Amino acid sequence: MKWIALIFVLVALVIIAGTGWIYFNALGKPFAAITIDDWTSFGTYFGGTAGPLLAFLTVAGLVLTLLMQNHQLEQVAQGDLKDKHVRMLIEIGRDLEAMEAQHLTSDVTLGDVLNGASSLPSSGEQVFRTTLQSYVKVLGYFAQGVELYRDNISPYFDCRAFEQRGLRLLARVEPYVHYLGQMGGPGLAIMRGHLENTLVKRPSG
Repeated sequence: MKWIALIFVLVALVIIAGTGWIYFNALGKPFAAITIDDWTSFGTYFGGTAGPLLAFLTVAGLVLTLLMQNHQLEQVAQGDLKDKHVRMLIEIGRDLEAMEAQHLTSDVTLGDVLNGASSLPSSGEQVFRTTLQSYVKVLGYFAQGVELYRDNISPYFDCRAFEQRGLRLLARVEPYVHYLGQMGGPGLAIMRGHLENTLVKRPSG
């Protein structure tokens, strides 16, 4: 911003100095011989020549300032949107962690089964089915959130980390798809599509 203002000041000085040089060079008199009438004529000449140029320069500077302020506001808004998306994904991730800590039996949690740390006890099978369906529903929100982040913010950096996390969680659920009912398989496939960005999207409008 400062260097742009400096350029405008330098251009204005060039216009002022150039206008004076052209006028007095064309006048062909030494400085000591310049009369009041010459100065009066110079004022008229300067106002008609340099005045519009300086006015245009002022308007151009104002327009450029407004455009730069607009760009800065857009960057701030984009940063706020990114923060909201990241917070949303982090919160959903915490919900998933809390669900993994839920006990299927007194000593086995959902996370233990999904991580392979424990086999699914027959006494906790019904609880597992119900808990897993809720878990997959929240995981679906996470996958959709990743797609929103990719489309609205950036497909790089943070998005890649969230993608990989979602895919790891999804891979742990897929062996238990038969506990999710008829729509379990298609539902998990759609989640993978959200995470891997392989879903066919309809053109907007």
